Amino acid sequence: MAVKILVCDDERNIVRMIQLNLERHGYSVITAYDGKEGLEKIRSEKPDLVVLDVMMPYMDGFEVLKTLRREPEFESLPVIMLTAKAQDKDVFEGYH
Repeated sequence: MAVKILVCDDERNIVRMIQLNLERHGYSVITAYDGKEGLEKIRSEKPDLVVLDVMMPYMDGFEVLKTLRREPEFESLPVIMLTAKAQDKDVFEGYH
């Protein structure tokens, strides 16, 4: 069974680019286009890894990550944060 990855970003072209590259390498990809949809799909699809944008509507990536870490089922789910933000405070927030 292929590793299942959820890609969550409000920029559809970015989602598509990541999806195509991951699928080309044999991964199964699920997509979401805002934080709320991403959280719902994590709960229903149970991916092995999440690629999560920081700046999204409804729930930003930090809020999604904090919610996941409070749920025992997802507290150790690997998450890769995508962002154009590069300030130290933004990077530090991603670690908490």
